[in-house]
Amino acid sequence: MRKLNVEVTRAIEAGVLLGPTIIAGGDFIAMTGGHVHYWAREADGPDEVRKAAREQVKAGARFIKLMASGGAADPAESPDAPQLDEDEMGAAVAEAKKRGLPVAVHAHREQSILASLRAGASTIEHASYFSPEAVDALVSLSGPGSGTGSGVSRSSPCGD
Repeated sequence: MRKLNVEVTRAIEAGVLLGPTIIAGGDFIAMTGGHVHYWAREADGPDEVRKAAREQVKAGARFIKLMASGGAADPAESPDAPQLDEDEMGAAVAEAKKRGLPVAVHAHREQSILASLRAGASTIEHASYFSPEAVDALVSLSGPGSGTGSGVSRSSPCGD
């Protein structure tokens, strides 16, 4: 089942399947035991994350997806928990840039959002809880992002 999205994309592009244009990202890259680790390529430390990014590119990914924080997919997880750190994400970003690929980062809390931006992320997914400083940093990001503040039932530390 791993990299199924890449294989479906190839089948659509080859005319074997009828379907929409898909920009497939391969497997997520998460720390060992991290957010959605059961669907991810687990990697720890900059060297392993760099290798994991290279594997995704080799498999045909058109972007790299990293897990910078926990999420709400599992009751044992917390979206508050930082996971991949700035150095680990920076290694994946460097590999993606060599190939002209964007990097999407799953990050809920401000600490993970800011680490993702410092690492050079192209887009931040979720960005659920943040301060005015993080908003300014997000606005300076040239790529798109997605906010899913309502996806996690916790109040923002910045008020409403």
